[in-house]
Amino acid sequence: MGVSRLRERRLELGWGQAELGRRAGISRQAVNAIEREQTRANVDTALRIAQALGRSVEELFGGLGSGGPVWADSEIEPKLGMRVAVERWADQAVARPIAAYPAWAVAAAHGEVRRVEGREVAVELWATRPALFIYGCDPALGLLAAHLSRTGGEGWWWNASNGQALSLLRAGQARAVALHHGVLEARAVDHSCLRLRLVGWQSGWLVARGNPLGIRSAADLLRPEIRVGVRESGAEARRLLEQELAAAGVPWAGLAGRTIPVRSQLGAARLVADGLVDTAIGHAGAASALACDLVPIRQEVTDLLIPRAVAEQAEVRKLLACMVSAPFRRDLAAAGPYDTARTGEEVG
Repeated sequence: MGVSRLRERRLELGWGQAELGRRAGISRQAVNAIEREQTRANVDTALRIAQALGRSVEELFGGLGSGGPVWADSEIEPKLGMRVAVERWADQAVARPIAAYPAWAVAAAHGEVRRVEGREVAVELWATRPALFIYGCDPALGLLAAHLSRTGGEGWWWNASNGQALSLLRAGQARAVALHHGVLEARAVDHSCLRLRLVGWQSGWLVARGNPLGIRSAADLLRPEIRVGVRESGAEARRLLEQELAAAGVPWAGLAGRTIPVRSQLGAARLVADGLVDTAIGHAGAASALACDLVPIRQEVTDLLIPRAVAEQAEVRKLLACMVSAPFRRDLAAAGPYDTARTGEEVG
């Protein structure tokens, strides 16, 4: 068993349990309990013990077993050898495949999958960097993650619709999720979370530069030549599209054969910019990033939700400090058509 390998390696180095505890930052009693299988090392403790002993977690513990990260990607199934990023806090750990990160980004993995047991995976961890995952579909989140990484943290932005982000939050598998919605819409606020304003922006019809097809409203989608990018159920852009179609009296059946699925704000803008669809509901920031035009529909905001129970954790405190920092706010204001007047302010 892993604990016997742990003890063998400790004795090989000539260390007592107290010495290993000192080097790993845990008590002698904790080392003794782990070696005697009276308790299971959580992810963070296993990493620190492995680092102190100069071995991988896989070598010492045979992976993380039933204490391993939960697989937090609903679209990609875990497989042996997959490179992953891992977020750890308290007794929780989640893993996501590097393959789900934006194709244009080069990301350094935390480790790789060594065993799969349902939605739980055993991961051989190569790094102990404390990461913070941020979920949402606003492109501003990528900038926030980059600034967090620049200022001593390690930020990862994972694309997620409102529905996906909320599911992770409610399952206790996320510490920071971004939701976007209309300014005039009343939304119930979960008081177990901090709610912080990130940005204000416009949403509308993404169209090619100059709007050559003259798309102005949902009524234009009845024209047989118009191809429409459509987000998945649970995405706010999908909900807004449905509202606009209903208000214009346009049935879904009227779009039959002319819809193309898109999975993100930037993905929708890219399809429009590349001429693969003629329009899609999208975000002013995505339009700016991919050289599209935007025909506005409404003002929206993006808010960041953080469970109050984790607000004092070091990684979260770094994120909150980053949001109100002058460098991030200056960069955000220059990155696109964003309203940053209330960035970092608690709302709700």
